[in-house]
Amino acid sequence: MVEPRNFQEAFKSPEREKWMNAAETEMQSLRQHNTWKLVEPPPGKKIIGNRMVFKVKLDENGLVERYKARLVAQGFSQVFGEDYNQVFAPVVRWESVRALISMATQFNMQIHQMDVNVAFLNGILKEDIYMKQPDGFVEKGKEHLVCKLERSIYGLKQSPRCWNEILDEHLQSMGFQKSAADECIYTGKMNGDLVLLAVYVDDIIVASKKEQTINKTKEVFAKRFSVKDMGPLHYFLGVRIVQNQHGVWLGQDKYAREILDI
Repeated sequence: MVEPRNFQEAFKSPEREKWMNAAETEMQSLRQHNTWKLVEPPPGKKIIGNRMVFKVKLDENGLVERYKARLVAQGFSQVFGEDYNQVFAPVVRWESVRALISMATQFNMQIHQMDVNVAFLNGILKEDIYMKQPDGFVEKGKEHLVCKLERSIYGLKQSPRCWNEILDEHLQSMGFQKSAADECIYTGKMNGDLVLLAVYVDDIIVASKKEQTINKTKEVFAKRFSVKDMGPLHYFLGVRIVQNQHGVWLGQDKYAREILDI
């Protein structure tokens, strides 16, 4: 399956309807988050470009899950000290994920996962950044205007950090604390029960002894962010996870098949 390299290729693709639906869904999310406002181009200010990135998202078995479009700013043209400053954002280490799964198995915890929808759009920009209107979605009669970004759109150098700051602030408001060993591992309590969290950008693992405690954690989290409940942990960072009464199995059979097909 050929993935379009830009909006024009997607528009001419045999899968045009699916790609256009994906692009419109992306634009709806951008509008709902008030990602930008249209303004006159400021004199002497760099106007960065953007590109709609099209991807086919596969499940753990390598089957098509959905067609996805993501508007990405061309952050490579940003200037340090003018368009951004700090950019570092932590992600959970795989060793920490294995430790969490091992601990959850040892103490008979259930392990679930959730995915934050358009996570970066929750971040608030501190800098003034201007971007061209996206191809295919330029507003009629306002073609000369540019987008003044209000949110940390994908592609900007500081976006991961902006998102992580908002996420960390919310988790701490829920009573969770960072691990001293890995700042993307959180521990806290919900309904009096211990809850463990692991965060990799917008993918979050939730573990606790009772399913109702996990569901309550998801419910409280979802009051702040739009999330997709993925149910029991089954696929994380390219690793397939199988949970049953005998324990937890981890494997990369999809990756092995891809290597054998090369």
